[in-house]
Amino acid sequence: MDKYDEILNYFQNTDLESTDTKQWCFKYLNNLFQNEYQSSEVQNLVILILNLFFIDVPDHFHVKGKSRKELDNESSTQFLRILNSEIKEN
Repeated sequence: MDKYDEILNYFQNTDLESTDTKQWCFKYLNNLFQNEYQSSEVQNLVILILNLFFIDVPDHFHVKGKSRKELDNESSTQFLRILNSEIKEN
């Protein structure tokens, strides 16, 4: 499993309000910075983690987006599938 799949799987199967989730994110980020990965990969992984776990407000300025809690199971699965395909293309 690559790093993107690992992050997406954790996101899909966790409670975002849990302190365990925040600890997991910080440990994961710490591991990224301690190991030598390509800088563009680290940058993309950090952006993904920040967007998934720390930005919980949808884009109301452009009247687009929903919070994760507003998505039904089918929409959530579709969102993760699209996100995963976009990440894999880069």
